[in-house]
Formats: sequence, C-alpha cells, structure tokens
Amino acid sequence: MNPDQSRPWVLNASIDHLGGLSGDGDIVFKLVDAKGRIAASGKLSNVTTQQGLITGSTFIDPVCVELWWPHELGPQNLYNLTLDIMVESRCVATVQRRIGFRTIVLDESVITQDELDMGIAPGNRWQFKINGHEFFAKGSNFIPVCPSSKRERLYANLNARARRILATRDRRKDAVAVPIGRRW
Repeated sequence: MNPDQSRPWVLNASIDHLGGLSGDGDIVFKLVDAKGRIAASGKLSNVTTQQGLITGSTFIDPVCVELWWPHELGPQNLYNLTLDIMVESRCVATVQRRIGFRTIVLDESVITQDELDMGIAPGNRWQFKINGHEFFAKGSNFIPVCPSSKRERLYANLNARARRILATRDRRKDAVAVPIGRRW
C-alpha cells in the first residue's frame, strides 16, 4: 500500500528536558528551507509534559515542502527545524535539527497475473518504494571476521580497512553498514 503523498505530513516532536517546567509548556516550531525561506511555522498541538519529556505534533501541508530523495534519484531537500519550548510566553530552551520529508515502503504484495504472463516468477515482491516510486537500494555490508587470539591482528586490520572505506565512501551507494566494536 502506497502512502498518499498529497496528505499532510505529521511532525511529531519529543524533547528531553532536565528539571521540571514551571507552568504549562508550549512548543513553537519554525521550518526553514535551504534558501532561508520559512516553509511552515506555528505551535505544536497536543503538547504533553511528563517525566522530563515534552511532546507535541502538528501537520505540515505537502505543498510547503519538497521531498527528499536518495542519491541519484533526486535532490536531498533538507529543512532546518527549530523548536522553542515556551513557558509563560518565555523561551526556556531551543532545539534545532535538519530534517527531510519522504515516505519509504517495502512492497511485499503478491505478483499479479499480468506480471506472471510477462514471465515474472510467482510469489511476492520485495521491492522498496520511496515517495511512491520503486528503487533499488545500492550499498555494501562488511561483517568482520570472528575474533580469536590468533586472529586479533587480522581482525584489527580488516576493521581498519572497513573504516577507511567508510571514510571515503563510494558516493554511488545509498547505504554502507559495518558493525562497530567487537560484539554483534
């Protein structure tokens, strides 16, 4: 099932805070694009405060934001989100993050009769869709050798090589995964 790209985006925010907030808190947000234009702003609704966490949500009109796409499929549109925690009309804390807007779905639907007639094998799909469009994720995965007393040096060398590869990651890949540390 594909998400409806024309529906409003839901922006959920949860912010940790130390100590109690004196009075009821509000969260004011501002979403700014890469050119410095305000895409959306206002107050979050359904704001709750409990045990060091203040949360709230709002809807963002889809015409206000551009979608984020993986490398080589489109632009990586990012926005600067500023959240101000307000208590009695006074800003007591500010949080800033860079965010993007996208949907990603793993399509596991059954192969149709039309697809069977075209020669596609029966069964279920295993196809990612981003923003409603099919794509193949390119990437690599490095699983280090299991360390033992005799293999410690080999293990260290392979991990060092993997970290160098990650540091100069191939720009054509969408994902690179490597376990960090010696436990997995």
